[in-house]
Amino acid sequence: MKNILKLFLFVAILSFSLQMSAQVKFGLKGGVGLSDIKLTISGEDKDLFEDDELKTKKIPAFHIGGVVEFSLSESMSLQSGLLYSRKGFATDEEELESDEYDKYFFSYLEAPLHLIYHKDKFQAFAGPYFSYGLSGVNKWKYSGDTESEQIKPSVKKVNADDDDFYFNAIDYGLDFGVGYQVGPILLNVGYSFGLGNIQPKYEDVDLDFDIKMSYRAFSLSGTYFFGSE
Repeated sequence: MKNILKLFLFVAILSFSLQMSAQVKFGLKGGVGLSDIKLTISGEDKDLFEDDELKTKKIPAFHIGGVVEFSLSESMSLQSGLLYSRKGFATDEEELESDEYDKYFFSYLEAPLHLIYHKDKFQAFAGPYFSYGLSGVNKWKYSGDTESEQIKPSVKKVNADDDDFYFNAIDYGLDFGVGYQVGPILLNVGYSFGLGNIQPKYEDVDLDFDIKMSYRAFSLSGTYFFGSE
C-alpha cells in the first residue's frame, strides 16, 4: 500500500510540475475491450500440469476515469490519469457445455503514463501503466448451478491455510496503440501487455513450480477533452 501511495504521489507531483510549464488539457475517458491472461508455468515440476489446464479465453473488459495531457512540443505530449479498470479471463475447459462457464473478474485503480507522438490528427502512444487491485470475483456455472466467490487483493504473502482466495494487488505493464483526434474527441485503439503476476505468493510453501499470470488486453476508447475545439 505504501508503494502505491508513493506512486500516486509521484504522478501528482509530476502532473503539477508539468502543469507549471506546459499547456494542459483535462478530459474524461471511457472504453471497452477484451481481456485475457498469459499463463505460464516454470520449474522442475511444471510437467504436472496438462496442456489443457493452461487454456484461457478472452472476456469483455472496460475502463473509465479522468485524464490529463501535457503538451511538451508541437509533436509530443505526456498523458496520465486515474482510471477504474475491470479486467479478467475465462478458463477454456473442454468438458464445459455450451451454456457453462468459469470466469474471473478483477477491478483495479489504474494510473497510465503515456508518451504521445502527434502527426496532424493522428497519434501513436506508448508507456507504462501501474495498477492497484480493489476486488475480484470468480463466477461459474456447472450442471445448471450458478455460483460465485470473492477474491481479495493482497500486497503481501498469503497464508496457504486461509479459507479465502486472494490475488496479487500490484500489477503493471506496458500500453501502446494509435489514435485519431476529431475536435475535442480522441479515439484510441490500444493493447496492454502485462508484466506483473496476479498469482499471489504463499507463506511457508515450498513449491517446485512457479505460476505466472499476466494480463493481455485489447481496448477501444474515447476521450473528451474539455475546452478543446
